[in-house]
Amino acid sequence: QTLAERLQAPIFTTVLGKGAVRDDHPLAAGATILHPHSRAFMAESDVMLAVGTRFTEEESDRWGLRLPESLIHIEIDAEEIDRNYPATVGVLGDARSALQLINEQLRDVHEEKKGIAAGVAELRRKVWKYCQERAPEGVELVQTLRKALPREAIIVSDLTVAAYWCRRLLDFYEPRTNIYPWGFCTLGFGLPAAIGAKVAQPERPVVVLCGDGGFMFNCQELAAAVQLGLPIVTLVFNDSAYGVLRPQQEARYGAAHEVDLVNPDFMGLAGAFGVDGCRVESVEQLGPALTKAIQSNRSALIELPGTLPWPIMEPSARMFEADQ
Repeated sequence: QTLAERLQAPIFTTVLGKGAVRDDHPLAAGATILHPHSRAFMAESDVMLAVGTRFTEEESDRWGLRLPESLIHIEIDAEEIDRNYPATVGVLGDARSALQLINEQLRDVHEEKKGIAAGVAELRRKVWKYCQERAPEGVELVQTLRKALPREAIIVSDLTVAAYWCRRLLDFYEPRTNIYPWGFCTLGFGLPAAIGAKVAQPERPVVVLCGDGGFMFNCQELAAAVQLGLPIVTLVFNDSAYGVLRPQQEARYGAAHEVDLVNPDFMGLAGAFGVDGCRVESVEQLGPALTKAIQSNRSALIELPGTLPWPIMEPSARMFEADQ
């Protein structure tokens, strides 16, 4: 953040980088780098400083993302430099230490680039407008969650369409408040990880986003949360399917196989574990229910039935949107 402010440089984050710089910072463009408007915005740049990113398949649109002409890549793992994108300058070292050294070398530099912050604000407005016009239900979910969540809340994601929306558009304001199962993207990660987060940070609200399929992988861990007295709020987005897989199978093969689920009564399941249960019928009802659950300081499960639209800005969205 200090370096970006010194250079007046816009900041894009990866999914795992969300929270490193607060998303309401004037230079923060968020995790929107795959959006068409963000690509056009970045095309006007001549240098990218990449800090601790591996340029993974999903973060680079299967390496189809065009970077500026010059790339400075700071990485602690030498094998990651030049692995997916050639670096003009590779810097091997710890991200914090490297940035501190760069800031020391540039201590007398204070760029005054008029309009940069305004340009970032306009980019964010255009991205939100684009998403709102094409998938208002997804944008409404993100806005509802952010309004109901305290700034310091820790958000843990399982693999679900709702989390896909949030990983790009939900604003985070503090480091280590975004916990996401990147890499192997393991179903069932959410609830056990949320328990660990609450043990580590007992004073912070912890909310976990699950689909019905992913939740059933480790739903028994509700017992551990109750036994340990950990007030975790679990949101279960119930579309009676593996909702990430179904549209991809239909798009690729014309049909979906082994993705439909027969689920238990989630309210009965919550009660059996001694967890407060609440079933809401709309995103509009979700906000007050989430606020109430957080304020109760008890373990709670909130179920929202229905299907969300496929998220904008995901690589596989190219299968669904002709204009991308």
